[in-house]
Amino acid sequence: MCDYTNKKINFANSKIQAKITKRISLSNQNQVYQCINAINLNQYYCLKIITSRNDDKRTLGIINTEIYLLLNLKTAQNLVHLIDYFTLDNGTCTTCFILMEYCQNGTLEDK
Repeated sequence: MCDYTNKKINFANSKIQAKITKRISLSNQNQVYQCINAINLNQYYCLKIITSRNDDKRTLGIINTEIYLLLNLKTAQNLVHLIDYFTLDNGTCTTCFILMEYCQNGTLEDK
């Protein structure tokens, strides 16, 4: 699995260039990173990167459902909000980049 630390990723819809500063978590198909806005250095984000084989319809369905829910629950007060996303398909694998707001006070697990 590729390590994206110190890479910059451009999100076209929101015109945000996210500089990845550190990895927060790693699993078989998911990576979560803390990012900073390369222009506005006071703005932090959370970037979730999910990679799936194109023949893994279950995981691709989960990715699509997560994006659909985050897009449709933008007005919910107590949920992390989706800022932007895009997918890359190289023919055998699909990688989804989901940019979300960063919660600096930790997770519910930390409480």
